[in-house]
Amino acid sequence: MTLHHSSGETGLFPATTYTAPTTELYTQRATIKASCFTLAPGQTIPPSLFFVGASCSTDSRPGSTETTTYSYTPGEPLVAFGRTLSVYTGTTTRYITATHTYDPQSYVYCQPLPDVWNPATCHTVTPLTWATLAVTFLAVQLSWWLFDVPLLWQQQKKKNNDNKPPTGEEDDDNDRPGGLSGFLLAVAWACVRANAPGCAALYALAAGRDTGEYAAMYYLGVRRGADGRAPRFSAWKLATSVGADLLSVVAAGMTVYQACTASEFSPKRFGASLWAYPSLPTALIGLSLLVGRRWFPRTRRAAQWLVFMVVAVVVLVGVALALILWRFAGADELWFISVIFYATMAFPAVVCPGPWILLAIGYGMFARVGGVSIAAWQHQAGGEPYCMMPGIGFAVVYITLGGISALLALFGIVRFYRTLGERKWYKSLEPQAVSQSAVQDGAILEGEKKGARVV
Repeated sequence: MTLHHSSGETGLFPATTYTAPTTELYTQRATIKASCFTLAPGQTIPPSLFFVGASCSTDSRPGSTETTTYSYTPGEPLVAFGRTLSVYTGTTTRYITATHTYDPQSYVYCQPLPDVWNPATCHTVTPLTWATLAVTFLAVQLSWWLFDVPLLWQQQKKKNNDNKPPTGEEDDDNDRPGGLSGFLLAVAWACVRANAPGCAALYALAAGRDTGEYAAMYYLGVRRGADGRAPRFSAWKLATSVGADLLSVVAAGMTVYQACTASEFSPKRFGASLWAYPSLPTALIGLSLLVGRRWFPRTRRAAQWLVFMVVAVVVLVGVALALILWRFAGADELWFISVIFYATMAFPAVVCPGPWILLAIGYGMFARVGGVSIAAWQHQAGGEPYCMMPGIGFAVVYITLGGISALLALFGIVRFYRTLGERKWYKSLEPQAVSQSAVQDGAILEGEKKGARVV
């Protein structure tokens, strides 16, 4: 509402005299005018009719009759708004009785009800929403352990007791320790990549000799065999690594798309909705290192350019998505929270003191599982699938898996940090140096077996 006052005009509330033309703007809350109707057979809803979910409260007042008596004494002035209107001139006290009758009344106050709390919109869950939840669950909660389950039934590769040099044909998963311990080590490293990809990337760059080893160290763990060889991809491990990262990219794209196209009151906007977006650096770093492994030469300068490319990809994608979220945020002020989580996960926290590592793991866990867990725990509706499933049970499972992943990531960071600190020969050792020396000198072989066993 806009009021215009001319110069010299006097306002009543508050008492004001305007000395110049003045415009006042008043903002009032919108009200909802509701009506009920019944459609006869064959009738349809008018296309211009707009339905809005509302939360309403009713204030009912019963009918009543009130009687008030006023008394005036001789010479009493009648004052209104600080001004004397008249004076009672009678010689005796005068009594006036006024009776007021009020009919029963009911006041209804309504406010728009966000779809997230409107159970009536539960049926609006779309196939895209179900697909997003399924893809996100697979990418966030299953990819860090499911593909390494075959290690539980894999036997440890036999040691080279006949002093024969390696042939280079053992380029499959048999170069990884099997059994429960080998499975836990592999999963711990996968959790480091999932919760703190910046730390995993820094470890891989510190342990790898050239562009051909960075991707292997990043996906398969910071380790070398007794012959000094870096871990090597099997067809299965390469396929699952690329597939899981591409799935993360797809999940992030789906959630960002839904956040930017959702209605104002949808929970799929900026906050608890961007499920997989903060985990995107895990995939971007890994896929970039695989590009370097495939197409970059094995030179020092190429390694420097690869590091620059990895950083550039993570930063440019982060900036682009941040601009998209800002563009579609509207009045929502929470869009930057996911951007902070994205940057936190991409930053190599191992360069900071110990407490910062704990904080980074905590942020990584919340960034990966917080949005889905909160929405499921609150049983959000409005097109969210949680109103059609046991929300609290799903949230407990989601949080539990995220907590296990975070604890294993912390274990992996500590263990592999110690590994790098103890083994200075990671980059100086030539691939065939140990095997050739072992054939010539059995003592060197024994020393390597003790000090450089597979981890």
